[in-house]
Amino acid sequence: MAESASNLAETATAALATNPIPTQYGDMVSLGLVSWTPAGIAPWILEITQVSTGLPWWAAIVVATIGARTALLPLIVKSNRMQAKLAPLQSRIAEIKDKMNAARATNDTIMSQQLTKQQMALFKNAGINPLTSLMTAGAQVAVQFGFFIGLRRMCTLPVEQLTTGGFGWITDLTAADPLYILPIANLVLI
Repeated sequence: MAESASNLAETATAALATNPIPTQYGDMVSLGLVSWTPAGIAPWILEITQVSTGLPWWAAIVVATIGARTALLPLIVKSNRMQAKLAPLQSRIAEIKDKMNAARATNDTIMSQQLTKQQMALFKNAGINPLTSLMTAGAQVAVQFGFFIGLRRMCTLPVEQLTTGGFGWITDLTAADPLYILPIANLVLI
């Protein structure tokens, strides 16, 4: 009887080692991976995606990444519209900048300030906010680095479910890709 209990315990331990307990809501918080930074929000988003959909981890990562990029789409469209409005004004902007550089070279601060006001008036009349493109770029960088750093932290901890959540030749998502297939594919697709 004691021997069969021992065998049962060994079998259960071996089964848990090869098939970790599925991810549940709150696991990333309990592991200390969630915070109010982009790198802390990414594991939370990934956990919600994986637990809600029941997808394997590799698919949850893909779905969450596509979802984050889709969420940024309105910002990207707005930025592109600003760029389109800015295109016809490029010659006028270049002319003002040349005058500004000349005024700065002669230390003419009054002329430099007047030219800055002209440029801002030009932007205002055209309905252009120069910060829109900067905000879009900042949001994209924050999301991408947040996902990168968040996933890296999940892999270095490691989150046990990632060790068996892969596909094809990549079964362990915490291991580095020895063939560099994914980094090369990412470079080609971007």
